[in-house]
Amino acid sequence: MAKSEAFDRLTELAAALFGAPIALITVLDQDRQWFRSNRGYDADQTTRDESFCAHMVGGPAGSTMVVEDATLDPRFQDNGLVTRDGVRFYAGAVITTADGAQDGAVCVIDTAARPAPTAA
Repeated sequence: MAKSEAFDRLTELAAALFGAPIALITVLDQDRQWFRSNRGYDADQTTRDESFCAHMVGGPAGSTMVVEDATLDPRFQDNGLVTRDGVRFYAGAVITTADGAQDGAVCVIDTAARPAPTAA
């Protein structure tokens, strides 16, 4: 999947705002999670089964999800991104287009558990 300079600026901004080492813009298909923009993670894709973002896609527009410590969350504690790659914290927002389609999310990830971000 082609990378985008504009998306790369968004992931840089998200990582900086959250002080997170990883920020992604993801796109999901039936089997995979592709990274349209990737800051700090050494892969271009994962399986959809490993995707945290897939838990939001299809929900209400503007859906967000925060996982403070993935090792304590039954949805993710056995996930390869947690057991293999050390993901602990995840904060994401589903991307909803003007026509209501959802096929991905923007997210920040850390290898350290942390509290949910404040409204500020």
